[in-house]
Amino acid sequence: ISRMGAMYREEEAGFTPFMKSCENYFIIAEAALRGWNVGMTAEAAYDKAVRLSMDDNGIPSADADAYLAGAGKWDGTMERVYMEEWVALFKNNLEAWSLYRRTGYPKAIQESGEYPGKFCIYGSDHNDVPFRMPYPNNEYLYNNDNISAASSGIVDYAWGEKMWWDTRTNVK
Repeated sequence: ISRMGAMYREEEAGFTPFMKSCENYFIIAEAALRGWNVGMTAEAAYDKAVRLSMDDNGIPSADADAYLAGAGKWDGTMERVYMEEWVALFKNNLEAWSLYRRTGYPKAIQESGEYPGKFCIYGSDHNDVPFRMPYPNNEYLYNNDNISAASSGIVDYAWGEKMWWDTRTNVK
């Protein structure tokens, strides 16, 4: 169970859906910033996404208005979209992890120096979070032929290797 609060463990409305509507608007905002015709501006999509995210978490619309006029004000950058999307994915940690691996945001993960490598029981050769989840032990027990072929290029069991879409060059 979550120790974060009753909303996440006791209320049915506190569940984490497969994909939240705010995620769609963050995707639209990113696409609009890249110049794609998505039927709305990046700013409008960003604003809608932040409002939906806050509404999902029970934050009053007056507080959302204040946030969007202040600290969360649209600045026209991908960083703004990525950071707000990462926050919106609070209850969906695997999606937040994937967003970080795709975008490199939030930068604080890399700059903190606390994670990764430094405290990793698997060694200190890494400067970023793990690239992929390791295969579970059951795969090695019950599917050894296929898992051996699939994991043949993986040198570090815990970190894995970068996904094909991860084009960052300064991470290991």
